[in-house]
Amino acid sequence: MKMSFFQLPLLFLFSHTIHGDIHQSSYQDSYKSWQELVTTRQSTTDSIQAIDLSIGQILDTLPGQVSTARTAVSDSVASSNRKSLSYGLGVAIGTVLGIQVALDGADLTTLSPQDWFYNAGTALYGYGFGAPYVLGGPLEDSDPGCGVAELKASLDGFPNLQNLGGTVYSSLAAADGTADPYTLVDSRHIPAVKVYDLQVMMGDLRLSLGCLLGSGDGAAVSNSLGRLEELISERLALTQRLIDGLGGEAVLANTITYSGV
Repeated sequence: MKMSFFQLPLLFLFSHTIHGDIHQSSYQDSYKSWQELVTTRQSTTDSIQAIDLSIGQILDTLPGQVSTARTAVSDSVASSNRKSLSYGLGVAIGTVLGIQVALDGADLTTLSPQDWFYNAGTALYGYGFGAPYVLGGPLEDSDPGCGVAELKASLDGFPNLQNLGGTVYSSLAAADGTADPYTLVDSRHIPAVKVYDLQVMMGDLRLSLGCLLGSGDGAAVSNSLGRLEELISERLALTQRLIDGLGGEAVLANTITYSGV
């Protein structure tokens, strides 16, 4: 079937209209997707800010908790030392009194070898049980050996993890979704790498504060360290989500710009 000369303009107009409708639909879909990513970015950013605040609060309270735990552990050891010393002195005094009673009224020059051996055995028995406590053999040093100084030294080795938003991820907070987010973060500080840094930092903290974490008096410190690890892990996961979202925004922004031309 041949098309007349008058039908050609109508066909051209119809084709152009269809193409325009498809182009407009594609633009609207891209724009809608872009708006959804922007909304998600705002929600993610709000969550990150809340977590950063919680991380800061734990870091602020940790020194006080460590100091309190150190004092409690020191007092506990000192109390145990006093009890040990009291026990030793009690044994020593009991031994002396026992010998005194046994020898009361006796003429030392006429004691039989059996009496001498008996009283000598009593003295050695008392020495064996009481002398180690009186002379300080098993008494422990009341200083637990770690505290705020060790906490600070461990944290100082990882300054970025204490303030991610104000250091290595500061550019992400100001990103508007028009640039590749990986150009805003040094490869050394992408979340996957910082997770390893977090593991090293927490291992260092638990090792340096081990003298406190091994006792009931250090429970608050142990709980705070566990919570700190959870929060920073969640923060890094949200940061990766933010990076992924910004990357999607950048792609759609370019698509929208091109489609609108």
